[in-house]
Amino acid sequence: MTLLLRLRQRIAQGIRHRVTLLGAMMLALLLASGMLAFTTSQNAFFLLFSLLLASILISSFINRLMLAGLTAEIEVPPHSMAGRELEVKLILRNGKSWLPSFALEAKLPTGASLHVPMLQARGAVALTFPQRWLVRGKPDPLTLDLQTRFPFGFSIRRTRIRVPVAQALYPSVDAEPGFDEVLKSLLRHTRRDSFAGSEEFSHLRNYIPGDPARHIAWSASARLPEFAQPLVRAHQSESGDRLRLRLDLHPYLFEQSVKLAAYLVWELQYENQEFVFYSGADTFPVLATLDSYTVLKHLALVEPDATAPIPDDASAFLISCRLGALPDGSALASAIPKPARQ
Repeated sequence: MTLLLRLRQRIAQGIRHRVTLLGAMMLALLLASGMLAFTTSQNAFFLLFSLLLASILISSFINRLMLAGLTAEIEVPPHSMAGRELEVKLILRNGKSWLPSFALEAKLPTGASLHVPMLQARGAVALTFPQRWLVRGKPDPLTLDLQTRFPFGFSIRRTRIRVPVAQALYPSVDAEPGFDEVLKSLLRHTRRDSFAGSEEFSHLRNYIPGDPARHIAWSASARLPEFAQPLVRAHQSESGDRLRLRLDLHPYLFEQSVKLAAYLVWELQYENQEFVFYSGADTFPVLATLDSYTVLKHLALVEPDATAPIPDDASAFLISCRLGALPDGSALASAIPKPARQ
């Protein structure tokens, strides 16, 4: 039973042993010397046959040892987002306690190759390569081919491994058609509510076309570099309520809703806008720039839920693709105050 299991693992790993041109020449010399040795009974030919056979066997044995005990893992940079080219780090580890591995080559799914001249015993080496994932969440394992032709180059031994990626990827925060209109609409509602209450100062933010001129902080704007946007004084209402965003968990175009939510969260941090993000039963107050990563981390793994009801909260902005079309006519929905009844 153990032998059968090992055979299955070997087939799954896909170990291959390919003879090179030099190896084929050595085999031809081995056959020729063997035929001469057994037909002529000359000691010189027997000695040559033994040397060639020993060289081939030793090469095959060491060739196999080079790939034994090797493990691999993949690290992606922190705060990595789907859709962007990332500098991924491949870490190769040698678990052998006394024998280094030489002349290793890792072939990536893209066809590129990474070379490691020597990997010392119980050591590790980090190799970087570009990689792009288009989908948020935890990526599928990468399939790599590790191979070596050490020591004499008579053959190439290869093993195929699947390297898992532990870290989940944030959804893309890049703007798609219609997303900027959603952001502008959201900021207009926020600015209207901000100016509707008392004149209690909250913070300075960048000027947005349509802001009243009386709210521009002229003294602070004068200290900015040339051609920079002027600063505007934002005010809190007497109630002190913050902007509230809520993600609709309905499966219909859910991935597009997640992208829109990630885009809004990412852009609102540059507006110095404090808000609270709701996703099902989870609540994420975003009071500083780094808090936005907490929301993106949640959006990386959030799943749709057809049974999740939409709370009757008319003061929250609902991020959903079930609310209609954007002004440009696309099928995306906007973050607008939800109606009292769906």
